[in-house]
Amino acid sequence: MQQASSPVLQQQLRSLHPGALQTLHQSADGTLYPHTHNHAGVLPDLQTLHTTDVYQQHDETPLSNHGQFQGLRLIAHPPDLDEWREKLFHVDDIITLTEDQFQTYFPHIDNVYSHRSTQRHKRKRFVSHYWDCRLKGRPPGTKKSTDPDKKKRRRVARERDLCDVKIKITEFFDRAEYEEQLGLPPPGVEDDSTSPIAPNAPGEVAHIGNPNQNPHFFGQAPLLSQQPAAGWDMPPNMGAQPNLNMSYAPQTGPTPKKFYTFQRVNGNGGNGKGDGVPGPHKHTLEESDRVKKNSVLRWQAKVDKDDRKRALGGDPSKKTYHKKATGNALTTAKVHSKEDELKLYGSAFCPFVQRVWISLEHKQLPYQYIEVDPYKKPPCLLEVNPRGLVPALRHGPSWSTHESTVIMEYLEDLNAGPSLLPPRCPNTRYLAPLG
Repeated sequence: MQQASSPVLQQQLRSLHPGALQTLHQSADGTLYPHTHNHAGVLPDLQTLHTTDVYQQHDETPLSNHGQFQGLRLIAHPPDLDEWREKLFHVDDIITLTEDQFQTYFPHIDNVYSHRSTQRHKRKRFVSHYWDCRLKGRPPGTKKSTDPDKKKRRRVARERDLCDVKIKITEFFDRAEYEEQLGLPPPGVEDDSTSPIAPNAPGEVAHIGNPNQNPHFFGQAPLLSQQPAAGWDMPPNMGAQPNLNMSYAPQTGPTPKKFYTFQRVNGNGGNGKGDGVPGPHKHTLEESDRVKKNSVLRWQAKVDKDDRKRALGGDPSKKTYHKKATGNALTTAKVHSKEDELKLYGSAFCPFVQRVWISLEHKQLPYQYIEVDPYKKPPCLLEVNPRGLVPALRHGPSWSTHESTVIMEYLEDLNAGPSLLPPRCPNTRYLAPLG
């Protein structure tokens, strides 16, 4: 059993979980051992731990982990969706959302904004997230390449500076933080004397050191006032006092819920700079929806696509490929479907098959094209290539070969039809190998 008479070890245990020492007694020799009886008041919340709040709820609502926010709910048709989208689009005033509201409605509006920066404060827990309107645009993250051999991206850059709206989303981790920063309780929350920051509230805990320090900063619960504390916030005689039972202030009520505030900060100094062009969006919500779909719509489109694949007997988790030739390749395959002693086994999607196929067409040789699925490895293909790879060539009743370069060399050595290599000059032929 671990010896824990050292205050340093006690502090390390307490840093792992604020309630870790609540479940431990100390014997006369300094050994920590767990409770064997459940005494009322000793474990106020550790038995239940509010599993519906701390852990993921066991429902069928799909979740989305945004780059800045975790556990966003993908609910297709929440109540008053259109009203909430309009409100979070215009942001005419400071808007306060509970954690449930934010997780429900933000995925429906995340297409309007694009994240720019996140500011974490040194002595405060709340976090400020700054977002620009997506139509504001931004320069590319990397310089444009001057390499002439680099493949150019086939895309058209959207015009920039089409909108100047910038918003700040402030993430408060409990009601106390919200009231401390804004000076009033969150909307819809009763303002009573049990407010977390009410002075001289019943059951208020004496703080060690700075009286203004948040007792739950970094999730650590405060010591009860009847326990005198020395260095490390631990009783000075803990190592010598036998049968010591550490006691912490019980946390009553549910786990603190987060609150989120939305505020438009372009041109009004809300971003701490006072720059930017003030005013609302220069476009409509429909224009933002046209530029990009929100997370819920993208999720629905993916689900519909997977459902269509399952309906056709496919597995959406596996990579798909073209199993049959299409377009001009299908026309060529039909022309060469008749029986012939020269047979090409291939799959139209394979580039190595395509180079052999083009060579046969160039040399104008009579042949039979046989479309096979190399992943299923049919017996006719295994007879030519035991590895079941394409392309594979059979000439006559017994002779066969595979590998595209070998097949093309064989076709060239048949001395039939136009040559695959430049004529006569050996230097030119050497510099222009097959393929």
